[in-house]
Amino acid sequence: MVEVVKKKEQINATVSPWIKKRCLELAETPEFSSVSDVVSQALSEFFGKYDYIKAKESKEREDRIPDLLDALMKTKEGQEWLKCVFKSEKELENKEDKSRKVIID
Repeated sequence: MVEVVKKKEQINATVSPWIKKRCLELAETPEFSSVSDVVSQALSEFFGKYDYIKAKESKEREDRIPDLLDALMKTKEGQEWLKCVFKSEKELENKEDKSRKVIID
């Protein structure tokens, strides 16, 4: 006997009446076979755009770091602030390292 394996998972979601209406309308068109098909395609497109935007934002932040550091290094206040930040970070690391040490008698 052949075992049937589902390739999809069921989820339940509460949506606005407008979204439900649009899903039902689109499911009636030849482009979609069901409401599930509409929702799957919509979410796939959303995830693609979402991931792209997040990756782009992350890259932009990374690209700005050298410029920000250069700007800070051009002023005495910026240099002092950076020293303070790195000193505080180093102190935190030292405290964490000390708390991880195990003393065996």
